[in-house]
Formats: sequence, structure tokens, C-alpha cells
Amino acid sequence: MPPATLLTDGPLPDSFRTNWRNASPPSSVRASAGIGFVRVGEDPASKVYVGRKEKTCAELGIASETHVLPEATSESDLLGLLARLNSDPRLHGILVQAPLPSHIRAAAVYANVLPQKDVDGFNPLNVGKLMLGDPSGFLPCTPAGIRELLVRSGIELAGAELVVLGRGTSSVSPGRHAVPKGPARERHGDHLPFRHARHPGALPAADILVAAMECRSS
Repeated sequence: MPPATLLTDGPLPDSFRTNWRNASPPSSVRASAGIGFVRVGEDPASKVYVGRKEKTCAELGIASETHVLPEATSESDLLGLLARLNSDPRLHGILVQAPLPSHIRAAAVYANVLPQKDVDGFNPLNVGKLMLGDPSGFLPCTPAGIRELLVRSGIELAGAELVVLGRGTSSVSPGRHAVPKGPARERHGDHLPFRHARHPGALPAADILVAAMECRSS
């Protein structure tokens, strides 16, 4: 058995940004593009993620604005904000950072982001397009990023067994549809304690193992 190859993002993000700058429209056109970020509460990881997205937009010359709402914000108030962002002609994309407070229904929130502005790919219309193989919708960023990593790393997928570790809706559920198409078969595993309950033997059979889950120290 050949030794395993560990893939991380490494220099790929910088390479991708450079290629995007070289192939994209002039900066004056990019500056007219806008994206709105929405964060509810002070979840530490969410603050980091949104901060990184703001930084990337600044580096690429894309206008962005962030709306931070208190943890106690009602669902109706959040939906009201989304309605205003949907109708704002300055914004071409809207991203609502997960997780949301437990009293807010995530499905209702994602359904109220216009499909054409739903850059997270969570609106039911975009999810349906993904499941049907319609490329006109937005792809969730995690599986789309995994796809880019595999393709740009030259990984051979023909006949490969792909196993995904994780249970998040942003990675596992859409992963089977967003990874490169072809003869590769795919099975979904869970975190290690649960793998035998759902897919016995999945890990030992994996040719490609995708770890799409949070790691915490004990």
C-alpha cells in the first residue's frame, strides 16, 4: 500500500486569489460588487470566520459590510434585516454565519435569502439544484473548497473510495454532490465513535478521507 498523502490548503488560497485577480475584471468593476455578512451573537469561531471573509474581500477589492446582531435578536428581526439586504442593489451576495442561536430556525433564515444572493448555497432552491446536478446555483463553500483542493492537487479519483468524516450540513450532506463527478464512489462516515453504527468498515476502505469537522483539545 502506498504511503498516504496529507492535503491541506497550504499555498492554494494565495494561488487562487492571484489567479482570480489576474483573470477578473478591472478593480473598478470589482469594487462595484458587494457582499453582506450577518452574524448573530458572539460565538468565537463565528467572529474569526467572518473576520477572515472580510479580510479576503478587502484583499480582492470587493466591497463588504457586516451586520452584527445581539444573541437575543428575534427571528422576525433577523428576517427583516435579510429582507432589507435582499432589496439592496449594492449587495450581490449575502452570507449568514452559522451557528445561529437556538431560538432561531436556521432553515427559515436560509430560505429567506434570495437564491441569487445565497453565496452559502443553503437556500432550498440552490440545494435542489445541487442535488440535481444543475450548475447554475451556488455551491456550499466547504465541499466546493474540497473539490478545488482535490482537482488542483492532481488526485486520481477514478474508482476511488471517498469517505467524509463529519456531520455538518455544510460539508457532509452536500459533499456527495459537490465533489468532482466521475467513477469515484462515495460513502459518508461520522465522527469516529459513530462510524460503525452507520457504515461499518468505511474508514479502512477509504482511498480518500475528508476530515470536515472541528478538532478540539481534551
